[in-house]
Amino acid sequence: MGIKAIRTRRKKKKKKKRRKREKKKKKKKKEDKEEKKKRKKKRKKKPLLLTGTSIPENRTTFHGYGAVNLTLTCTDKTVQNSNWTAGQIYSDREVECQAVDTAVKPYQINAVA
Repeated sequence: MGIKAIRTRRKKKKKKKRRKREKKKKKKKKEDKEEKKKRKKKRKKKPLLLTGTSIPENRTTFHGYGAVNLTLTCTDKTVQNSNWTAGQIYSDREVECQAVDTAVKPYQINAVA
């Protein structure tokens, strides 16, 4: 067997190994995506707890459970200290969102008297 034949054989083996590794990576990536989807489906929305009390002498409490998606309007302020030295704050971030007022249709209402 000549040197060229040995080199080409080695190259073929390397290519084969590389393809195998790439195939494994793709398979793992696909499995990770599927697992992520499953986890998303399993997550439940936490119920919004609405409580209210009527006349104090009666001590009647109402609990309502519902869910709503809100679109928030927020501002993001980030300040960096360009003359930073040890012991000082390097950066500061402040996020402020406007209050949202909306109606929520409860899917369950309980009253305790």
